Amino acid sequence: MPSKEAQGNASLGCWSSSSWVSWGFLGYRLIRLGGDVAGSVRSISIASGFPGGVYYPIGQGIARILEREIPNLRVEVLITDGSFENAKLLDRGVVDLALLQNDMAFNSVKTEMVLGYMTDNITGMAVLFEEVAQIIVRKDAGIETFEDFRQKRVSLDLPNSGSRFTSEIVFSHFGISSRDFFPVFIDIKEAKKGLLDGSIDAAIAWTALPYPIFLELFRTGRFELFSIEPDFVEGLRISQPFLVAVTIAPLTYPNQTSRVSTIAVKAMLVATRSLDEKLVRRILQAIFENIPDLIASHPRAADITPGSAYRLEDGMSIQLHPGASAFWESWRADHLSPPGSSPRN
Repeated sequence: MPSKEAQGNASLGCWSSSSWVSWGFLGYRLIRLGGDVAGSVRSISIASGFPGGVYYPIGQGIARILEREIPNLRVEVLITDGSFENAKLLDRGVVDLALLQNDMAFNSVKTEMVLGYMTDNITGMAVLFEEVAQIIVRKDAGIETFEDFRQKRVSLDLPNSGSRFTSEIVFSHFGISSRDFFPVFIDIKEAKKGLLDGSIDAAIAWTALPYPIFLELFRTGRFELFSIEPDFVEGLRISQPFLVAVTIAPLTYPNQTSRVSTIAVKAMLVATRSLDEKLVRRILQAIFENIPDLIASHPRAADITPGSAYRLEDGMSIQLHPGASAFWESWRADHLSPPGSSPRN
């Protein structure tokens, strides 16, 4: 079930063009005010994230682009806790598109860890941008190793978020389960309040560098980043190949004087396998021809580049949707032609 906060957000509705999104009694329902002109308007839906995060404004930006660029298409944007909830909604056919962490997509398709079974309903469209695990701890909490998290109060983000799912995988790899500490399931803005008033010892955010909320915390001089050494990450990648080692450079945050090793995932746009192939191609074309407009919705979109949006080595963790495969094949032919060859017509 979605969190109370997510239920509250959804009951208020989420505007996308002239439409609302709301929860139904027995599940999720997408409700449009007014009616489609018979046979002329098609509606699709995208599961995004919570207001104040990154996925929600990116989802809104995608919706605006698609409604403008594709005639007679209406796009509903669903407010959710994040990737974990989005994977379930997509697999059940409640939504057509979703934003997911690539490790969440992998574990939905290749393991039973997300859905309780392996699905073939979730397919890839594009890799979008990197999301770095930033574990912020209070300096006076005495947290220097994973063992030190025992009996501490740790914010893992919203209960149905990808952040919670992946953070628990990481802790489990180091022998720490959520029964060994006191997990707190709140969004990062609420976690900031807890860190400042001492009711929370640590918080984890999987997001861009630098994270504005963490900038504010680091200016106080009371917080530091927890480091995960690369050698440990290699062991974790045996079962979770799409968690990669990254480094947070010194002075990324105020008063952060040394490099910090951590891990990262990639955000993806995914689709249900049943979505029309031609429509998937048109969706990708509209998005990648209008990246500046998507950047206007959220600056994270500046990291979206077509040359690193479809390959396994760039983080495409699941099979491409047939329509996406056709789109990227065409894109490669147009943009990666050998020197001296003629562009594809």
